[in-house]
Amino acid sequence: MHRTLAISMAFLCFSCIPYKIPPKIENHKVMKAKKFKRDLPGTFGFVFKDPKEADEFYYYINSKFDLGFDRVETNVPMEVDNKLYYLSFHEREKTSETLNLIPLVIDGVLDSQGHGPFLEEVHTSRSEYWYIILTVEDSDMKDALNPEYYDQKQVVDYLSQLRQEYLKTHHYSELAFKQR
Repeated sequence: MHRTLAISMAFLCFSCIPYKIPPKIENHKVMKAKKFKRDLPGTFGFVFKDPKEADEFYYYINSKFDLGFDRVETNVPMEVDNKLYYLSFHEREKTSETLNLIPLVIDGVLDSQGHGPFLEEVHTSRSEYWYIILTVEDSDMKDALNPEYYDQKQVVDYLSQLRQEYLKTHHYSELAFKQR
């Protein structure tokens, strides 16, 4: 009896097995962009989780740098400590997927008794998370987020402020008033 109870308790405690886990990024993280997602460039990226709707960062960058919806995602000129840099950004999705054992077992028991699967749609669960990856190059096309770049800290600080402003701003027309 105790053995059955112990097995049942262990089964309930470990009933979900994650097989895809998105990265945990509290604030931001500077890392190789290609390591985060294979289709990204091989340079370093400033990565942060995007809690807003799709394309919100696009509209933010367009308003922030007054681009008129022209070349918003790549080589946006920005100035950090009176030096010209070029900002590019990418939006990418990472998913969290888990295998739910209890519905699988219940459907297995029902199937062995001649009934069809009842809980098939909950055998797995999935959550989506969106991330923004910023890459920055200087006018000599050097990776400004590389830890060995001489002004990397200043660029990261600027991007951190940019991220905070993006997360706090709800109406991007407000940016026009802040810049004046």
